[in-house]
Amino acid sequence: MDESDRYNGCYPGECIRFIPEGTIDWTWDATGYIGQEKCQQTTSGSLPAADPFGLGDQQSLHLTRIDDSHYRYWGQGNHFPDQGVQESITCFGFIGDGPNPYPLPFFSIDEGASSSNSDGGGNTCFASDWVIEAKATTISGSCYTFKTDRNYHQIEWNLTRLGPPPGS
Repeated sequence: MDESDRYNGCYPGECIRFIPEGTIDWTWDATGYIGQEKCQQTTSGSLPAADPFGLGDQQSLHLTRIDDSHYRYWGQGNHFPDQGVQESITCFGFIGDGPNPYPLPFFSIDEGASSSNSDGGGNTCFASDWVIEAKATTISGSCYTFKTDRNYHQIEWNLTRLGPPPGS
């Protein structure tokens, strides 16, 4: 952790922030509406993990210790305009009633997520406890950032740790 961590949700001794390296494999599966016209699309690709602004705040995973055996986690992963993702995605219809020029995040767990929160609007990402075992080698899950009768945004993830567990 370096000095920039304190501006990105981590303070020394309170949490550990990880910045991805390597490749991110993504899949976009959308069914929705653009105005009154229905659209449907499934596409996928790979892109390098990126930090175009040098801040470490656009693609990150945070862990904070709950007890000796468990960590709570949160984080985010955003696509960037220069990665070419939006050129391959044509159906943004589920994001309200109009087209959106950029895809929603491919990973989005709020730091304040908790099972004591309401899942208003179908937001199970915010209304869940995200906890892993301290020695876990993968973090997997899925949730909805919103889910209505008309549309939804679901995130699924499978993150693999490289190297030793935190604190070892």
